[in-house]
Amino acid sequence: MAIFSLIFGKYQRIFGGKRLIVFGQIAFAITQITFGSIGYIDAPWAVVTVGVSLRALSGVFQAAFNVAGLTIVCREFPDFVSIVFGLFEAAYGAGAYVGPYLGGFLYDWSGNTLVPMAVSGGATLLSSTLGFIILRESPYNVKQSKSGNSDFSRILSDPRAILIIGAAVTVAGSLFVCDATITLYLEDEGFSATGVGQLLFLIGVAYTVVAAIAGFIVSRRKCLRRFVFLSGLVGSFAFPLMFIPGQTNGWIYGGAFGYAMSGALAFIPSFDELMCAVNRDESTAEVDDSMSSSLSGLWNSAVSLSDFILPLIGSAMETRLPFYISLSASILIGYGTTVMMAMLMFLYRSVTRLKVSS
Repeated sequence: MAIFSLIFGKYQRIFGGKRLIVFGQIAFAITQITFGSIGYIDAPWAVVTVGVSLRALSGVFQAAFNVAGLTIVCREFPDFVSIVFGLFEAAYGAGAYVGPYLGGFLYDWSGNTLVPMAVSGGATLLSSTLGFIILRESPYNVKQSKSGNSDFSRILSDPRAILIIGAAVTVAGSLFVCDATITLYLEDEGFSATGVGQLLFLIGVAYTVVAAIAGFIVSRRKCLRRFVFLSGLVGSFAFPLMFIPGQTNGWIYGGAFGYAMSGALAFIPSFDELMCAVNRDESTAEVDDSMSSSLSGLWNSAVSLSDFILPLIGSAMETRLPFYISLSASILIGYGTTVMMAMLMFLYRSVTRLKVSS
């Protein structure tokens, strides 16, 4: 997904946003339904081969409609990017936490994996049909753009853009670290399986609700965008420290709510802030389709990498360190790496300017 997000971001002007969304959703639905049928394969090696191949293909197709969807948002709602982005994340949060419960219910009811995956694929096909009917294929605006490759270079050569991308995807990846490691901590604290599910549900609900509200507030009050972003970054590091062993259930629930809320506050305004950074703080409406497509591709690529790398780091640390330390440390590692990359780029640009001026 990380690789193909960059490819679709660069060449979206060839495919077209609407085509990418509709084709990506149809192909994704087919892989979902096919994945549900691997339970009928007897050979273990075949199950592994087919399963891994289908998951890889689904990542490619997901990259297609994620990149195209975000680009269309930038084009159609340039002054309300945070509102729509917040609704995107609210829908994603709701699906991420409601989906497993619904899938588990359908699996228990049917006794096989095909039914829940077929329902998931059917819903995606319905979404692609609505997209085909509702979306319009607008002309690709390239009047201000350079090549897609130069757009990537322009973004990654900006220290401020590096800081925004790195900090935001660190927060996103840390949420996956929490999902992967918090269960053992809660069980050690005496939570039952139901209690664990309730707390994870609370995290999902808090992120979903705050994401929608934050998007609305930031779009209406642009002056608050940077404050909301920075407060979310601080809270994402601070609230995990509340998960110290031996705390009351109320304290743990409060920490979980604050952590999810901070994640939403940091992530929602970040893309709008990034668009302003590459456009030198001018209106996001001035960002053309080429740059929007490159931003979308780079953004989705960075998020998918973070969602893979940070959970590996957090899980490795959690086997040797307490949960609250491993979660906060993984966030601190992401922040530190981001700052070092931005500083190196700043030094590189400074040295280059000195050479040019001399």
